[in-house]
Amino acid sequence: GGRPLSGEYQMRATINEAVHLTTGEKWPLSQFAGKKVYAIAGTANPAKFFSDLRLAGLTLCARSFPDHHPYQSSDLNDLHLSTVLMTSKDAVKCRPIAGPDWWAVPQTTEVDDSFKQALLELLQHGYLAKNDTVVRCHHTGSVCVSATSRQIAAGYLRQTADPTCS
Repeated sequence: GGRPLSGEYQMRATINEAVHLTTGEKWPLSQFAGKKVYAIAGTANPAKFFSDLRLAGLTLCARSFPDHHPYQSSDLNDLHLSTVLMTSKDAVKCRPIAGPDWWAVPQTTEVDDSFKQALLELLQHGYLAKNDTVVRCHHTGSVCVSATSRQIAAGYLRQTADPTCS
């Protein structure tokens, strides 16, 4: 959070819609306002997902699971006939046991145009190699570019250490 420092770029993650787990039908999140909604999340920071849903105007009963939880029917039997919203990550694991009103809430990430331009310039000038990787920290959600030490030393990319990531 907060304002980006020099050499950093603003990124915003948003949620706007839900995708039905079995039919693929899409609804705006506003369609769930006023309904009894359960939300489940088996992520490193489930509170962020629940907070985002509440900021979208939903009233929900939240249920957290450990990160990378291997969902089984018995975990969610009591919700089988309920309206359930979940992260896209959880939806992959819950699709085989989905109830008739279960939905994935995909996250969309928006970045400043200035970042897109800077990245394009790095690519055009060959500063990013084929084996460089863009990764998301599973603890903080921050996005980092994993680049060679040569590129960082040359000042092409700013290296930011996140002590929670390894």
